[in-house]
Amino acid sequence: NQSFFSEIELCFDEVKEFTPKPADLSLVASISPSYLTKIQEEFHKDRIIQAKFVLSQNIGYNGTYVGLGSEGVSLRVDDNIFKVFDLVHDRRMLPSEESLRFLNASYIDSDTPIITRKY
Repeated sequence: NQSFFSEIELCFDEVKEFTPKPADLSLVASISPSYLTKIQEEFHKDRIIQAKFVLSQNIGYNGTYVGLGSEGVSLRVDDNIFKVFDLVHDRRMLPSEESLRFLNASYIDSDTPIITRKY
């Protein structure tokens, strides 16, 4: 144990003296949000295709990709938005009816949880 702490103490001065180098983020700031959406769409292509398929099976339209998160994919059809909860496997983790009322949203009848509201 003592040798472990001795090693930590040897490294501690290096850590205390560490100075991060500033990063030039101007290039990142210049990327348009629509381009970032296209990058995200390409990176998550399989997930989006599956969500469009699920939505199509349930409402007859596959929708236009809007965005995604850790729990689902959002798709737009006309003036409605649908969120296909493709990564929620425990229905107890879904938004409550109270939350949906607050968002003016509702579940549609489907095996895969999907909510909808006006866009």
